[in-house]
This record gives sequence, C-alpha cells and structure tokens, in this order.
Amino acid sequence: MAGFGCDVSDLLVLGLATNYMLEAWRHGRIFVVLRARWQARSGFVADLLNCSFCLSPYAALLCAAVWYLGAGFLPYPWLIAARLPVLALAVARLANLINDVAHRYCRTPNRESETSDEN
Repeated sequence: MAGFGCDVSDLLVLGLATNYMLEAWRHGRIFVVLRARWQARSGFVADLLNCSFCLSPYAALLCAAVWYLGAGFLPYPWLIAARLPVLALAVARLANLINDVAHRYCRTPNRESETSDEN
C-alpha cells in the first residue's frame, strides 16, 4: 500500500491513545454503568470488555484504523479532524504519565496546609 508508513512517533501516539482508551474504560467513572452491565453478561463481547488485555488489540486496531485509513481516503483538513481524537487521547495519557512521575516534585501547595504549618 503506497504511503503506508509507520514511524516511531506514530507508534508512540497510537500506543498512548490505546492505553488511555483502556484506562478510561476500566477505571473511568463515566463508564461505571456500562461496565456493570457487561460484567453481568457472558459471551465473547462481554469477555473482551471485562479484560483489558483481551480488549487491547481491538482498541489498538480502532486507533490505527482512524490514524491510517483516514490518510488514504480523506483530504488534508478532514484528515486532521479524523486524527484529532486519537491525538487528544495520546496527549491526555502523556500528561497523566508526566503528572504521575512529577506529582511529588511540582504540585501546587495547598493554602490550608500552609496556614496550618505556620500556626
């Protein structure tokens, strides 16, 4: 397929977006009701949605399809619009990872704890 190239930056974006999709599904409050419905069911789809490891190839396929298939079919402005959700997921996950690593060193002081320390 002509023009189908995957470089390191694409892999990083797709990996971060996939990871964020899985984390949001498994731990996000907005999906609590949906997760509970699928946990009560059995079958192939229920098994996928109840196991992040099992779901990850399909989440990655969805991200890659949006990222690469749009390049073959959409003109430039629409391609950016199609890729934007995947890029937003990747940026959000990267920001969360940076926060996890740097939280101890660069969090904003709490005003209440500052005043209680002075007394």
